[in-house]
Amino acid sequence: MTVQAALGRKLELQKNGVTVCGIRNLTKTDNNGPVDISNNCSDGFREILSEAGEQSLDVSFDGLIKDSMFRDIQNNPATSKLITDLAIVYPNGAKIEVDFYMASYEEGAPYNDAITFSVSLQSSGVPVYTAAP
Repeated sequence: MTVQAALGRKLELQKNGVTVCGIRNLTKTDNNGPVDISNNCSDGFREILSEAGEQSLDVSFDGLIKDSMFRDIQNNPATSKLITDLAIVYPNGAKIEVDFYMASYEEGAPYNDAITFSVSLQSSGVPVYTAAP
């Protein structure tokens, strides 16, 4: 199976099936925490268990303020920082869905330019991957 080249702007972050607007750069990082099983019979070489001890998915993105969802979550102390119904949707229709915790939110206000933002999300639970149709 081959992966087709695609424009980065075609990768979308969606909330309840609606594209979150304003994103310019999105990075997805899959993490697999190794389990070190080295012992005195390993002859001084590290040995790693074949399965991950902990897996996680981190997403970071930045862009221009066109949607206040993340700002509203950050600025309301009573609002949970656990965001549900988020999906990363690939140009070919494949998608990854999982709940995310908003670990950080940052805004920038250049003097003579648009207000920008940066968000870091950390997965909570098991991601569900749906292959392209």
